[in-house]
Amino acid sequence: MGTILANFGSDPLAIRLTGACLAAVFLYSAVTKALDRRAAVAEFADIGIPFATVALPAVVALQLLGGVALVIGVLDRIAAPTLAAFTVAAALACHRFDG
Repeated sequence: MGTILANFGSDPLAIRLTGACLAAVFLYSAVTKALDRRAAVAEFADIGIPFATVALPAVVALQLLGGVALVIGVLDRIAAPTLAAFTVAAALACHRFDG
């Protein structure tokens, strides 16, 4: 079992599959926002994101381009930490941590 896990990090297919699985979340989110812009803008405004109509295309572009980068492996070393930072920022901005 240890050998399988040790070799996982260097297997190109495993790396691509992992990237595709992570990208699926961002691609789905981008597509749902793009297909129902009115609801997405309303959600952004409700959360308190300023300039929701301007922020929406930027968020959709980030999620789409970052997701595609993870799937095809181009600029994935930039896309991955960018999407991670976006996820942390979104979690902190959108979710209440009242306890």
